[in-house]
Amino acid sequence: MTVSSEVSRWSLNGNGTTGPFAYTTKIFVKTDLKVYVDGTLKTVDTHYTVSGVLSDSGGNVTFTVGNEPPAGTNNVVIEKSIPYTQDTSLPLGGPLPSTSITAMVDRATMQIQQVNKKVTRSLRQMAADADDIGELPLKASRAGKLLRFNATTGDPEAVVPADIDISAVSAFAETLLDDASASAARTTLELGALATLATAGTAQIDNDAVTYAKMQNVSAASRLLGRGSAAGSGDAEEITPGTGLSMSGATLNVSVTSGWDFVEAQSASTSSTIDLGVANLAAGYDYLIKCINVKNSADQTSGFPALRFGTGAGPTYQTTNHTTQLVTFKDTDVKAERDLITSGHSLGPNGAATIDYVGGGSAGETWDAIIEVSHPAANAIHRVFSQTSYHSSTGNNQLTQSAGWRTTAEVLTALRLLPSSGTFESGTFVLMRRKIAA
Repeated sequence: MTVSSEVSRWSLNGNGTTGPFAYTTKIFVKTDLKVYVDGTLKTVDTHYTVSGVLSDSGGNVTFTVGNEPPAGTNNVVIEKSIPYTQDTSLPLGGPLPSTSITAMVDRATMQIQQVNKKVTRSLRQMAADADDIGELPLKASRAGKLLRFNATTGDPEAVVPADIDISAVSAFAETLLDDASASAARTTLELGALATLATAGTAQIDNDAVTYAKMQNVSAASRLLGRGSAAGSGDAEEITPGTGLSMSGATLNVSVTSGWDFVEAQSASTSSTIDLGVANLAAGYDYLIKCINVKNSADQTSGFPALRFGTGAGPTYQTTNHTTQLVTFKDTDVKAERDLITSGHSLGPNGAATIDYVGGGSAGETWDAIIEVSHPAANAIHRVFSQTSYHSSTGNNQLTQSAGWRTTAEVLTALRLLPSSGTFESGTFVLMRRKIAA
């Protein structure tokens, strides 16, 4: 055969499979190839197998299972490595078979190609150079030194770092390069003691050196920086403006209103009591309860429905020391009464003479009320003002106005509405509050 191709090295892309990976010229035995993956030489029959031995068009390298080359660019290299020997012996005076001659010439040509490839991949002197390059110094004299080309002859020579001309660097770089220690280099760079610290504390930060732009970004607009009341000491936190506070640009606005703010609402459904403001009453506010379209399951008795004060963490609803004065209006009568019950604040009359109880036993007998309670701090007296409009037990429309108090110093923690008997079958109860002006 002829050797028409100079190719003796193939750079291929790994793909995570066993292959095959092609080589395209003839080899004589499988060991005439060396295979590298990511720069590591692999072993034939262990990491890969070779097909196409003695084929003029070459063959394939196939990796064994578990040795697949990873995906990459030119990370699989196949290189011819034919030994520099000649194994064919021709008999003296005997026949000269053409196949033997061809094999000998092919082998020699391939060996020359290998040498040429090594030469072309090495540091070489240009053909246009007038003089041959000098030889390297002996191993013993070049060990531990730098390779430099002589400024006059251009020949290679071994030198120590001190022999290197550093005049090309700046004057400042020269002062840094000749420093014998890290401490001296820090001094040259004017870094000071800060450069020796593993961490920097507040002592290393100049006053007024940290600008707003260097602080952590705030997560959203309209936020303040501070520390929450339940958080204790620590890092600054983002605080969202609460009720009555808003931001316009960088200005914090405070809105003061004398109106009532919603606290909570409950709907009755055969409820024996309605408890409002449990653990949610605060000093500095007056409280208002609106009872809307409430239906009792039974007619009420004297003084009921009623309001009781809750105290303590339980809370405990107080059933003594309540005083109430009432005036009830009916289209044909007016009646004033006092202290119908002491177990709570009365919202309804006693039902004597022509004035009837708050109804509930019949269809359509509902009532509405507005009840105002003075602020629940530890006062010696808590006052209550109320108006109740209702269908009486006889179906008449009546209005009861009442004012009352409880003369025991205590903190209110809840407010309870209850009927004399039966339940609140339906209706809505809304608790609101209003800030007391300073």
